[in-house]
Amino acid sequence: MDYLVIEGYKSAAEEFSKEAELTSSIDFQSIEDRTNIKEALQRGDVEEACRLGVAHHGRRPASRDERGHRDFLVSRHK
Repeated sequence: MDYLVIEGYKSAAEEFSKEAELTSSIDFQSIEDRTNIKEALQRGDVEEACRLGVAHHGRRPASRDERGHRDFLVSRHK
């Protein structure tokens, strides 16, 4: 199950969960959100990935260290 969730196989994880009658606290929408962010980065659309990331994680203020690290990572993809 962990593999399916981490790798972004939302429908497979949902089906496995149903068939195995698992009661888990997995947020299946979160899998789809993370997959969309990953796909945006893979196609080089950094701005869209950032927009999706904010939508997924909320608008909490980032610390200076977090902003610096994020800006560094984003600059590597531009």
